[in-house]
Order: sequence, then C-alpha cells, then structure tokens
Amino acid sequence: LAVILLPICLKRELAELTWISMVLFVSLGLFVLCNFIQLTFDSNFDPQGISTEILSPKASWQTISALSVTMLAYSYQQNVFPIYSELKVKTNETYSNVSKLALPLTGSIYFAVGIICALMYGAGLESSVLLNIGNSRHKDDLSKGFWEAYICQISFMVVLMCHIPFIFFSGKEALLT
Repeated sequence: LAVILLPICLKRELAELTWISMVLFVSLGLFVLCNFIQLTFDSNFDPQGISTEILSPKASWQTISALSVTMLAYSYQQNVFPIYSELKVKTNETYSNVSKLALPLTGSIYFAVGIICALMYGAGLESSVLLNIGNSRHKDDLSKGFWEAYICQISFMVVLMCHIPFIFFSGKEALLT
C-alpha cells in the first residue's frame, strides 16, 4: 500500500490530487448508498431504529475511541493554506466561496451517515460503524452476511487511503517552506 501511495504523496501541486478527491467522494457516496439500500430495500436486514438511549452521552472507552474519527473529520484546517495557495485567484472571497461549498457538502455526508446508521443499528451502534456493518447478519440465516457490508468495508478502505495523500501534502509543504 505504501508503495502505491508514495508517488501520489509526492505530488508538487494540490491540483494533481483532484482525481483522489473524486475517488474519495465516489467511495463516500457508495458507502452511504449501500447502507441506505440495506436499510430500506433489503428484507433480510432487521433495522433497529433510533432509541433514546443513543441520544445521551456515555462516559466509556468506546466514546473515547470515537475521538479519532472526530479528529479526522476536523483535520481540514491543516489544508487551509495549501488550498489557498492553489487557488487561481488568491483572495479571501474566493477561498470563502470554496469553503462555503466544501463544508456543507462534508457536513451533509456526516449527517447522512449518522442518521442512516442510527436507524440501522439503534442502541447497538458501536463507536465505529464498521464493526456493526461487519457483524450484520441475515435475520433468517445468522451465518450469512450482507453483500452491502462487503462493498461498504471496501469503499471505506478506499476513503481512508484517499486521506493519506492530503495529510502528507500538508506535511511535505511545511517541511519544504
């Protein structure tokens, strides 16, 4: 994996990573779509629904382990200056417009995943929904998994791989300047 990602991580311009962004959003869309299909159309899946228990905060190790996901969600600020330096017209207004487009799009993806997964797994929702997805079984045959689960896990692996070049880009830029 490192051998595959190394040439991508060493790109000189952020614009050269555009295709990575497209792959990232397609993978996220596939993740949301597969979960939505499983929730609404798969008769073998038994959705739990949202319970009031999931709405109250819990002081447990699972809550703390979920912080890594939260930190990844807010790691956007490290890319502010590289994004600004790659703009064709470098003004605060242009960056503001880019940010006004990107942040609601990102927020809607997180919101959609949260609502769909809360409807799917209810109070049994783990700090990492991938645990729930991987452990989901047909309600009639507990030895049988869902095809949607395999696609979701592969697409999330691609999502994580697509984050690595952006993190390395910021670090590389910081070292070179």
